[in-house]
Amino acid sequence: MIQHPPANERTGRREWSGDAAKRAAGWSTATPATVEEKVEAIRDLALDEQMAAQAACDLLHRPEVAFRAMRDRQARELVNQAQFDQADLAEEGGEEEWGGGERR
Repeated sequence: MIQHPPANERTGRREWSGDAAKRAAGWSTATPATVEEKVEAIRDLALDEQMAAQAACDLLHRPEVAFRAMRDRQARELVNQAQFDQADLAEEGGEEEWGGGERR
């Protein structure tokens, strides 16, 4: 493996970098490059529920993101359940603003 380094995306040359070696060993890298690494970095940052909710709200304001997210059956079911829960909460008069704000 050492004698067959991966191609560097920026230079096109086959060479080892610190991140390339970490990827080859199955370790996480400081600079996410692949889709999977970027998604994992976002998950790591969104451990706080309020921050995750704000990020989800911001991302769902992008029509293509919302469309693609709703193709996932479990995500769609959870959004539908949250809508019912919010409607019940509003009927009970217990609706609270969490600071997400609405943008149109």
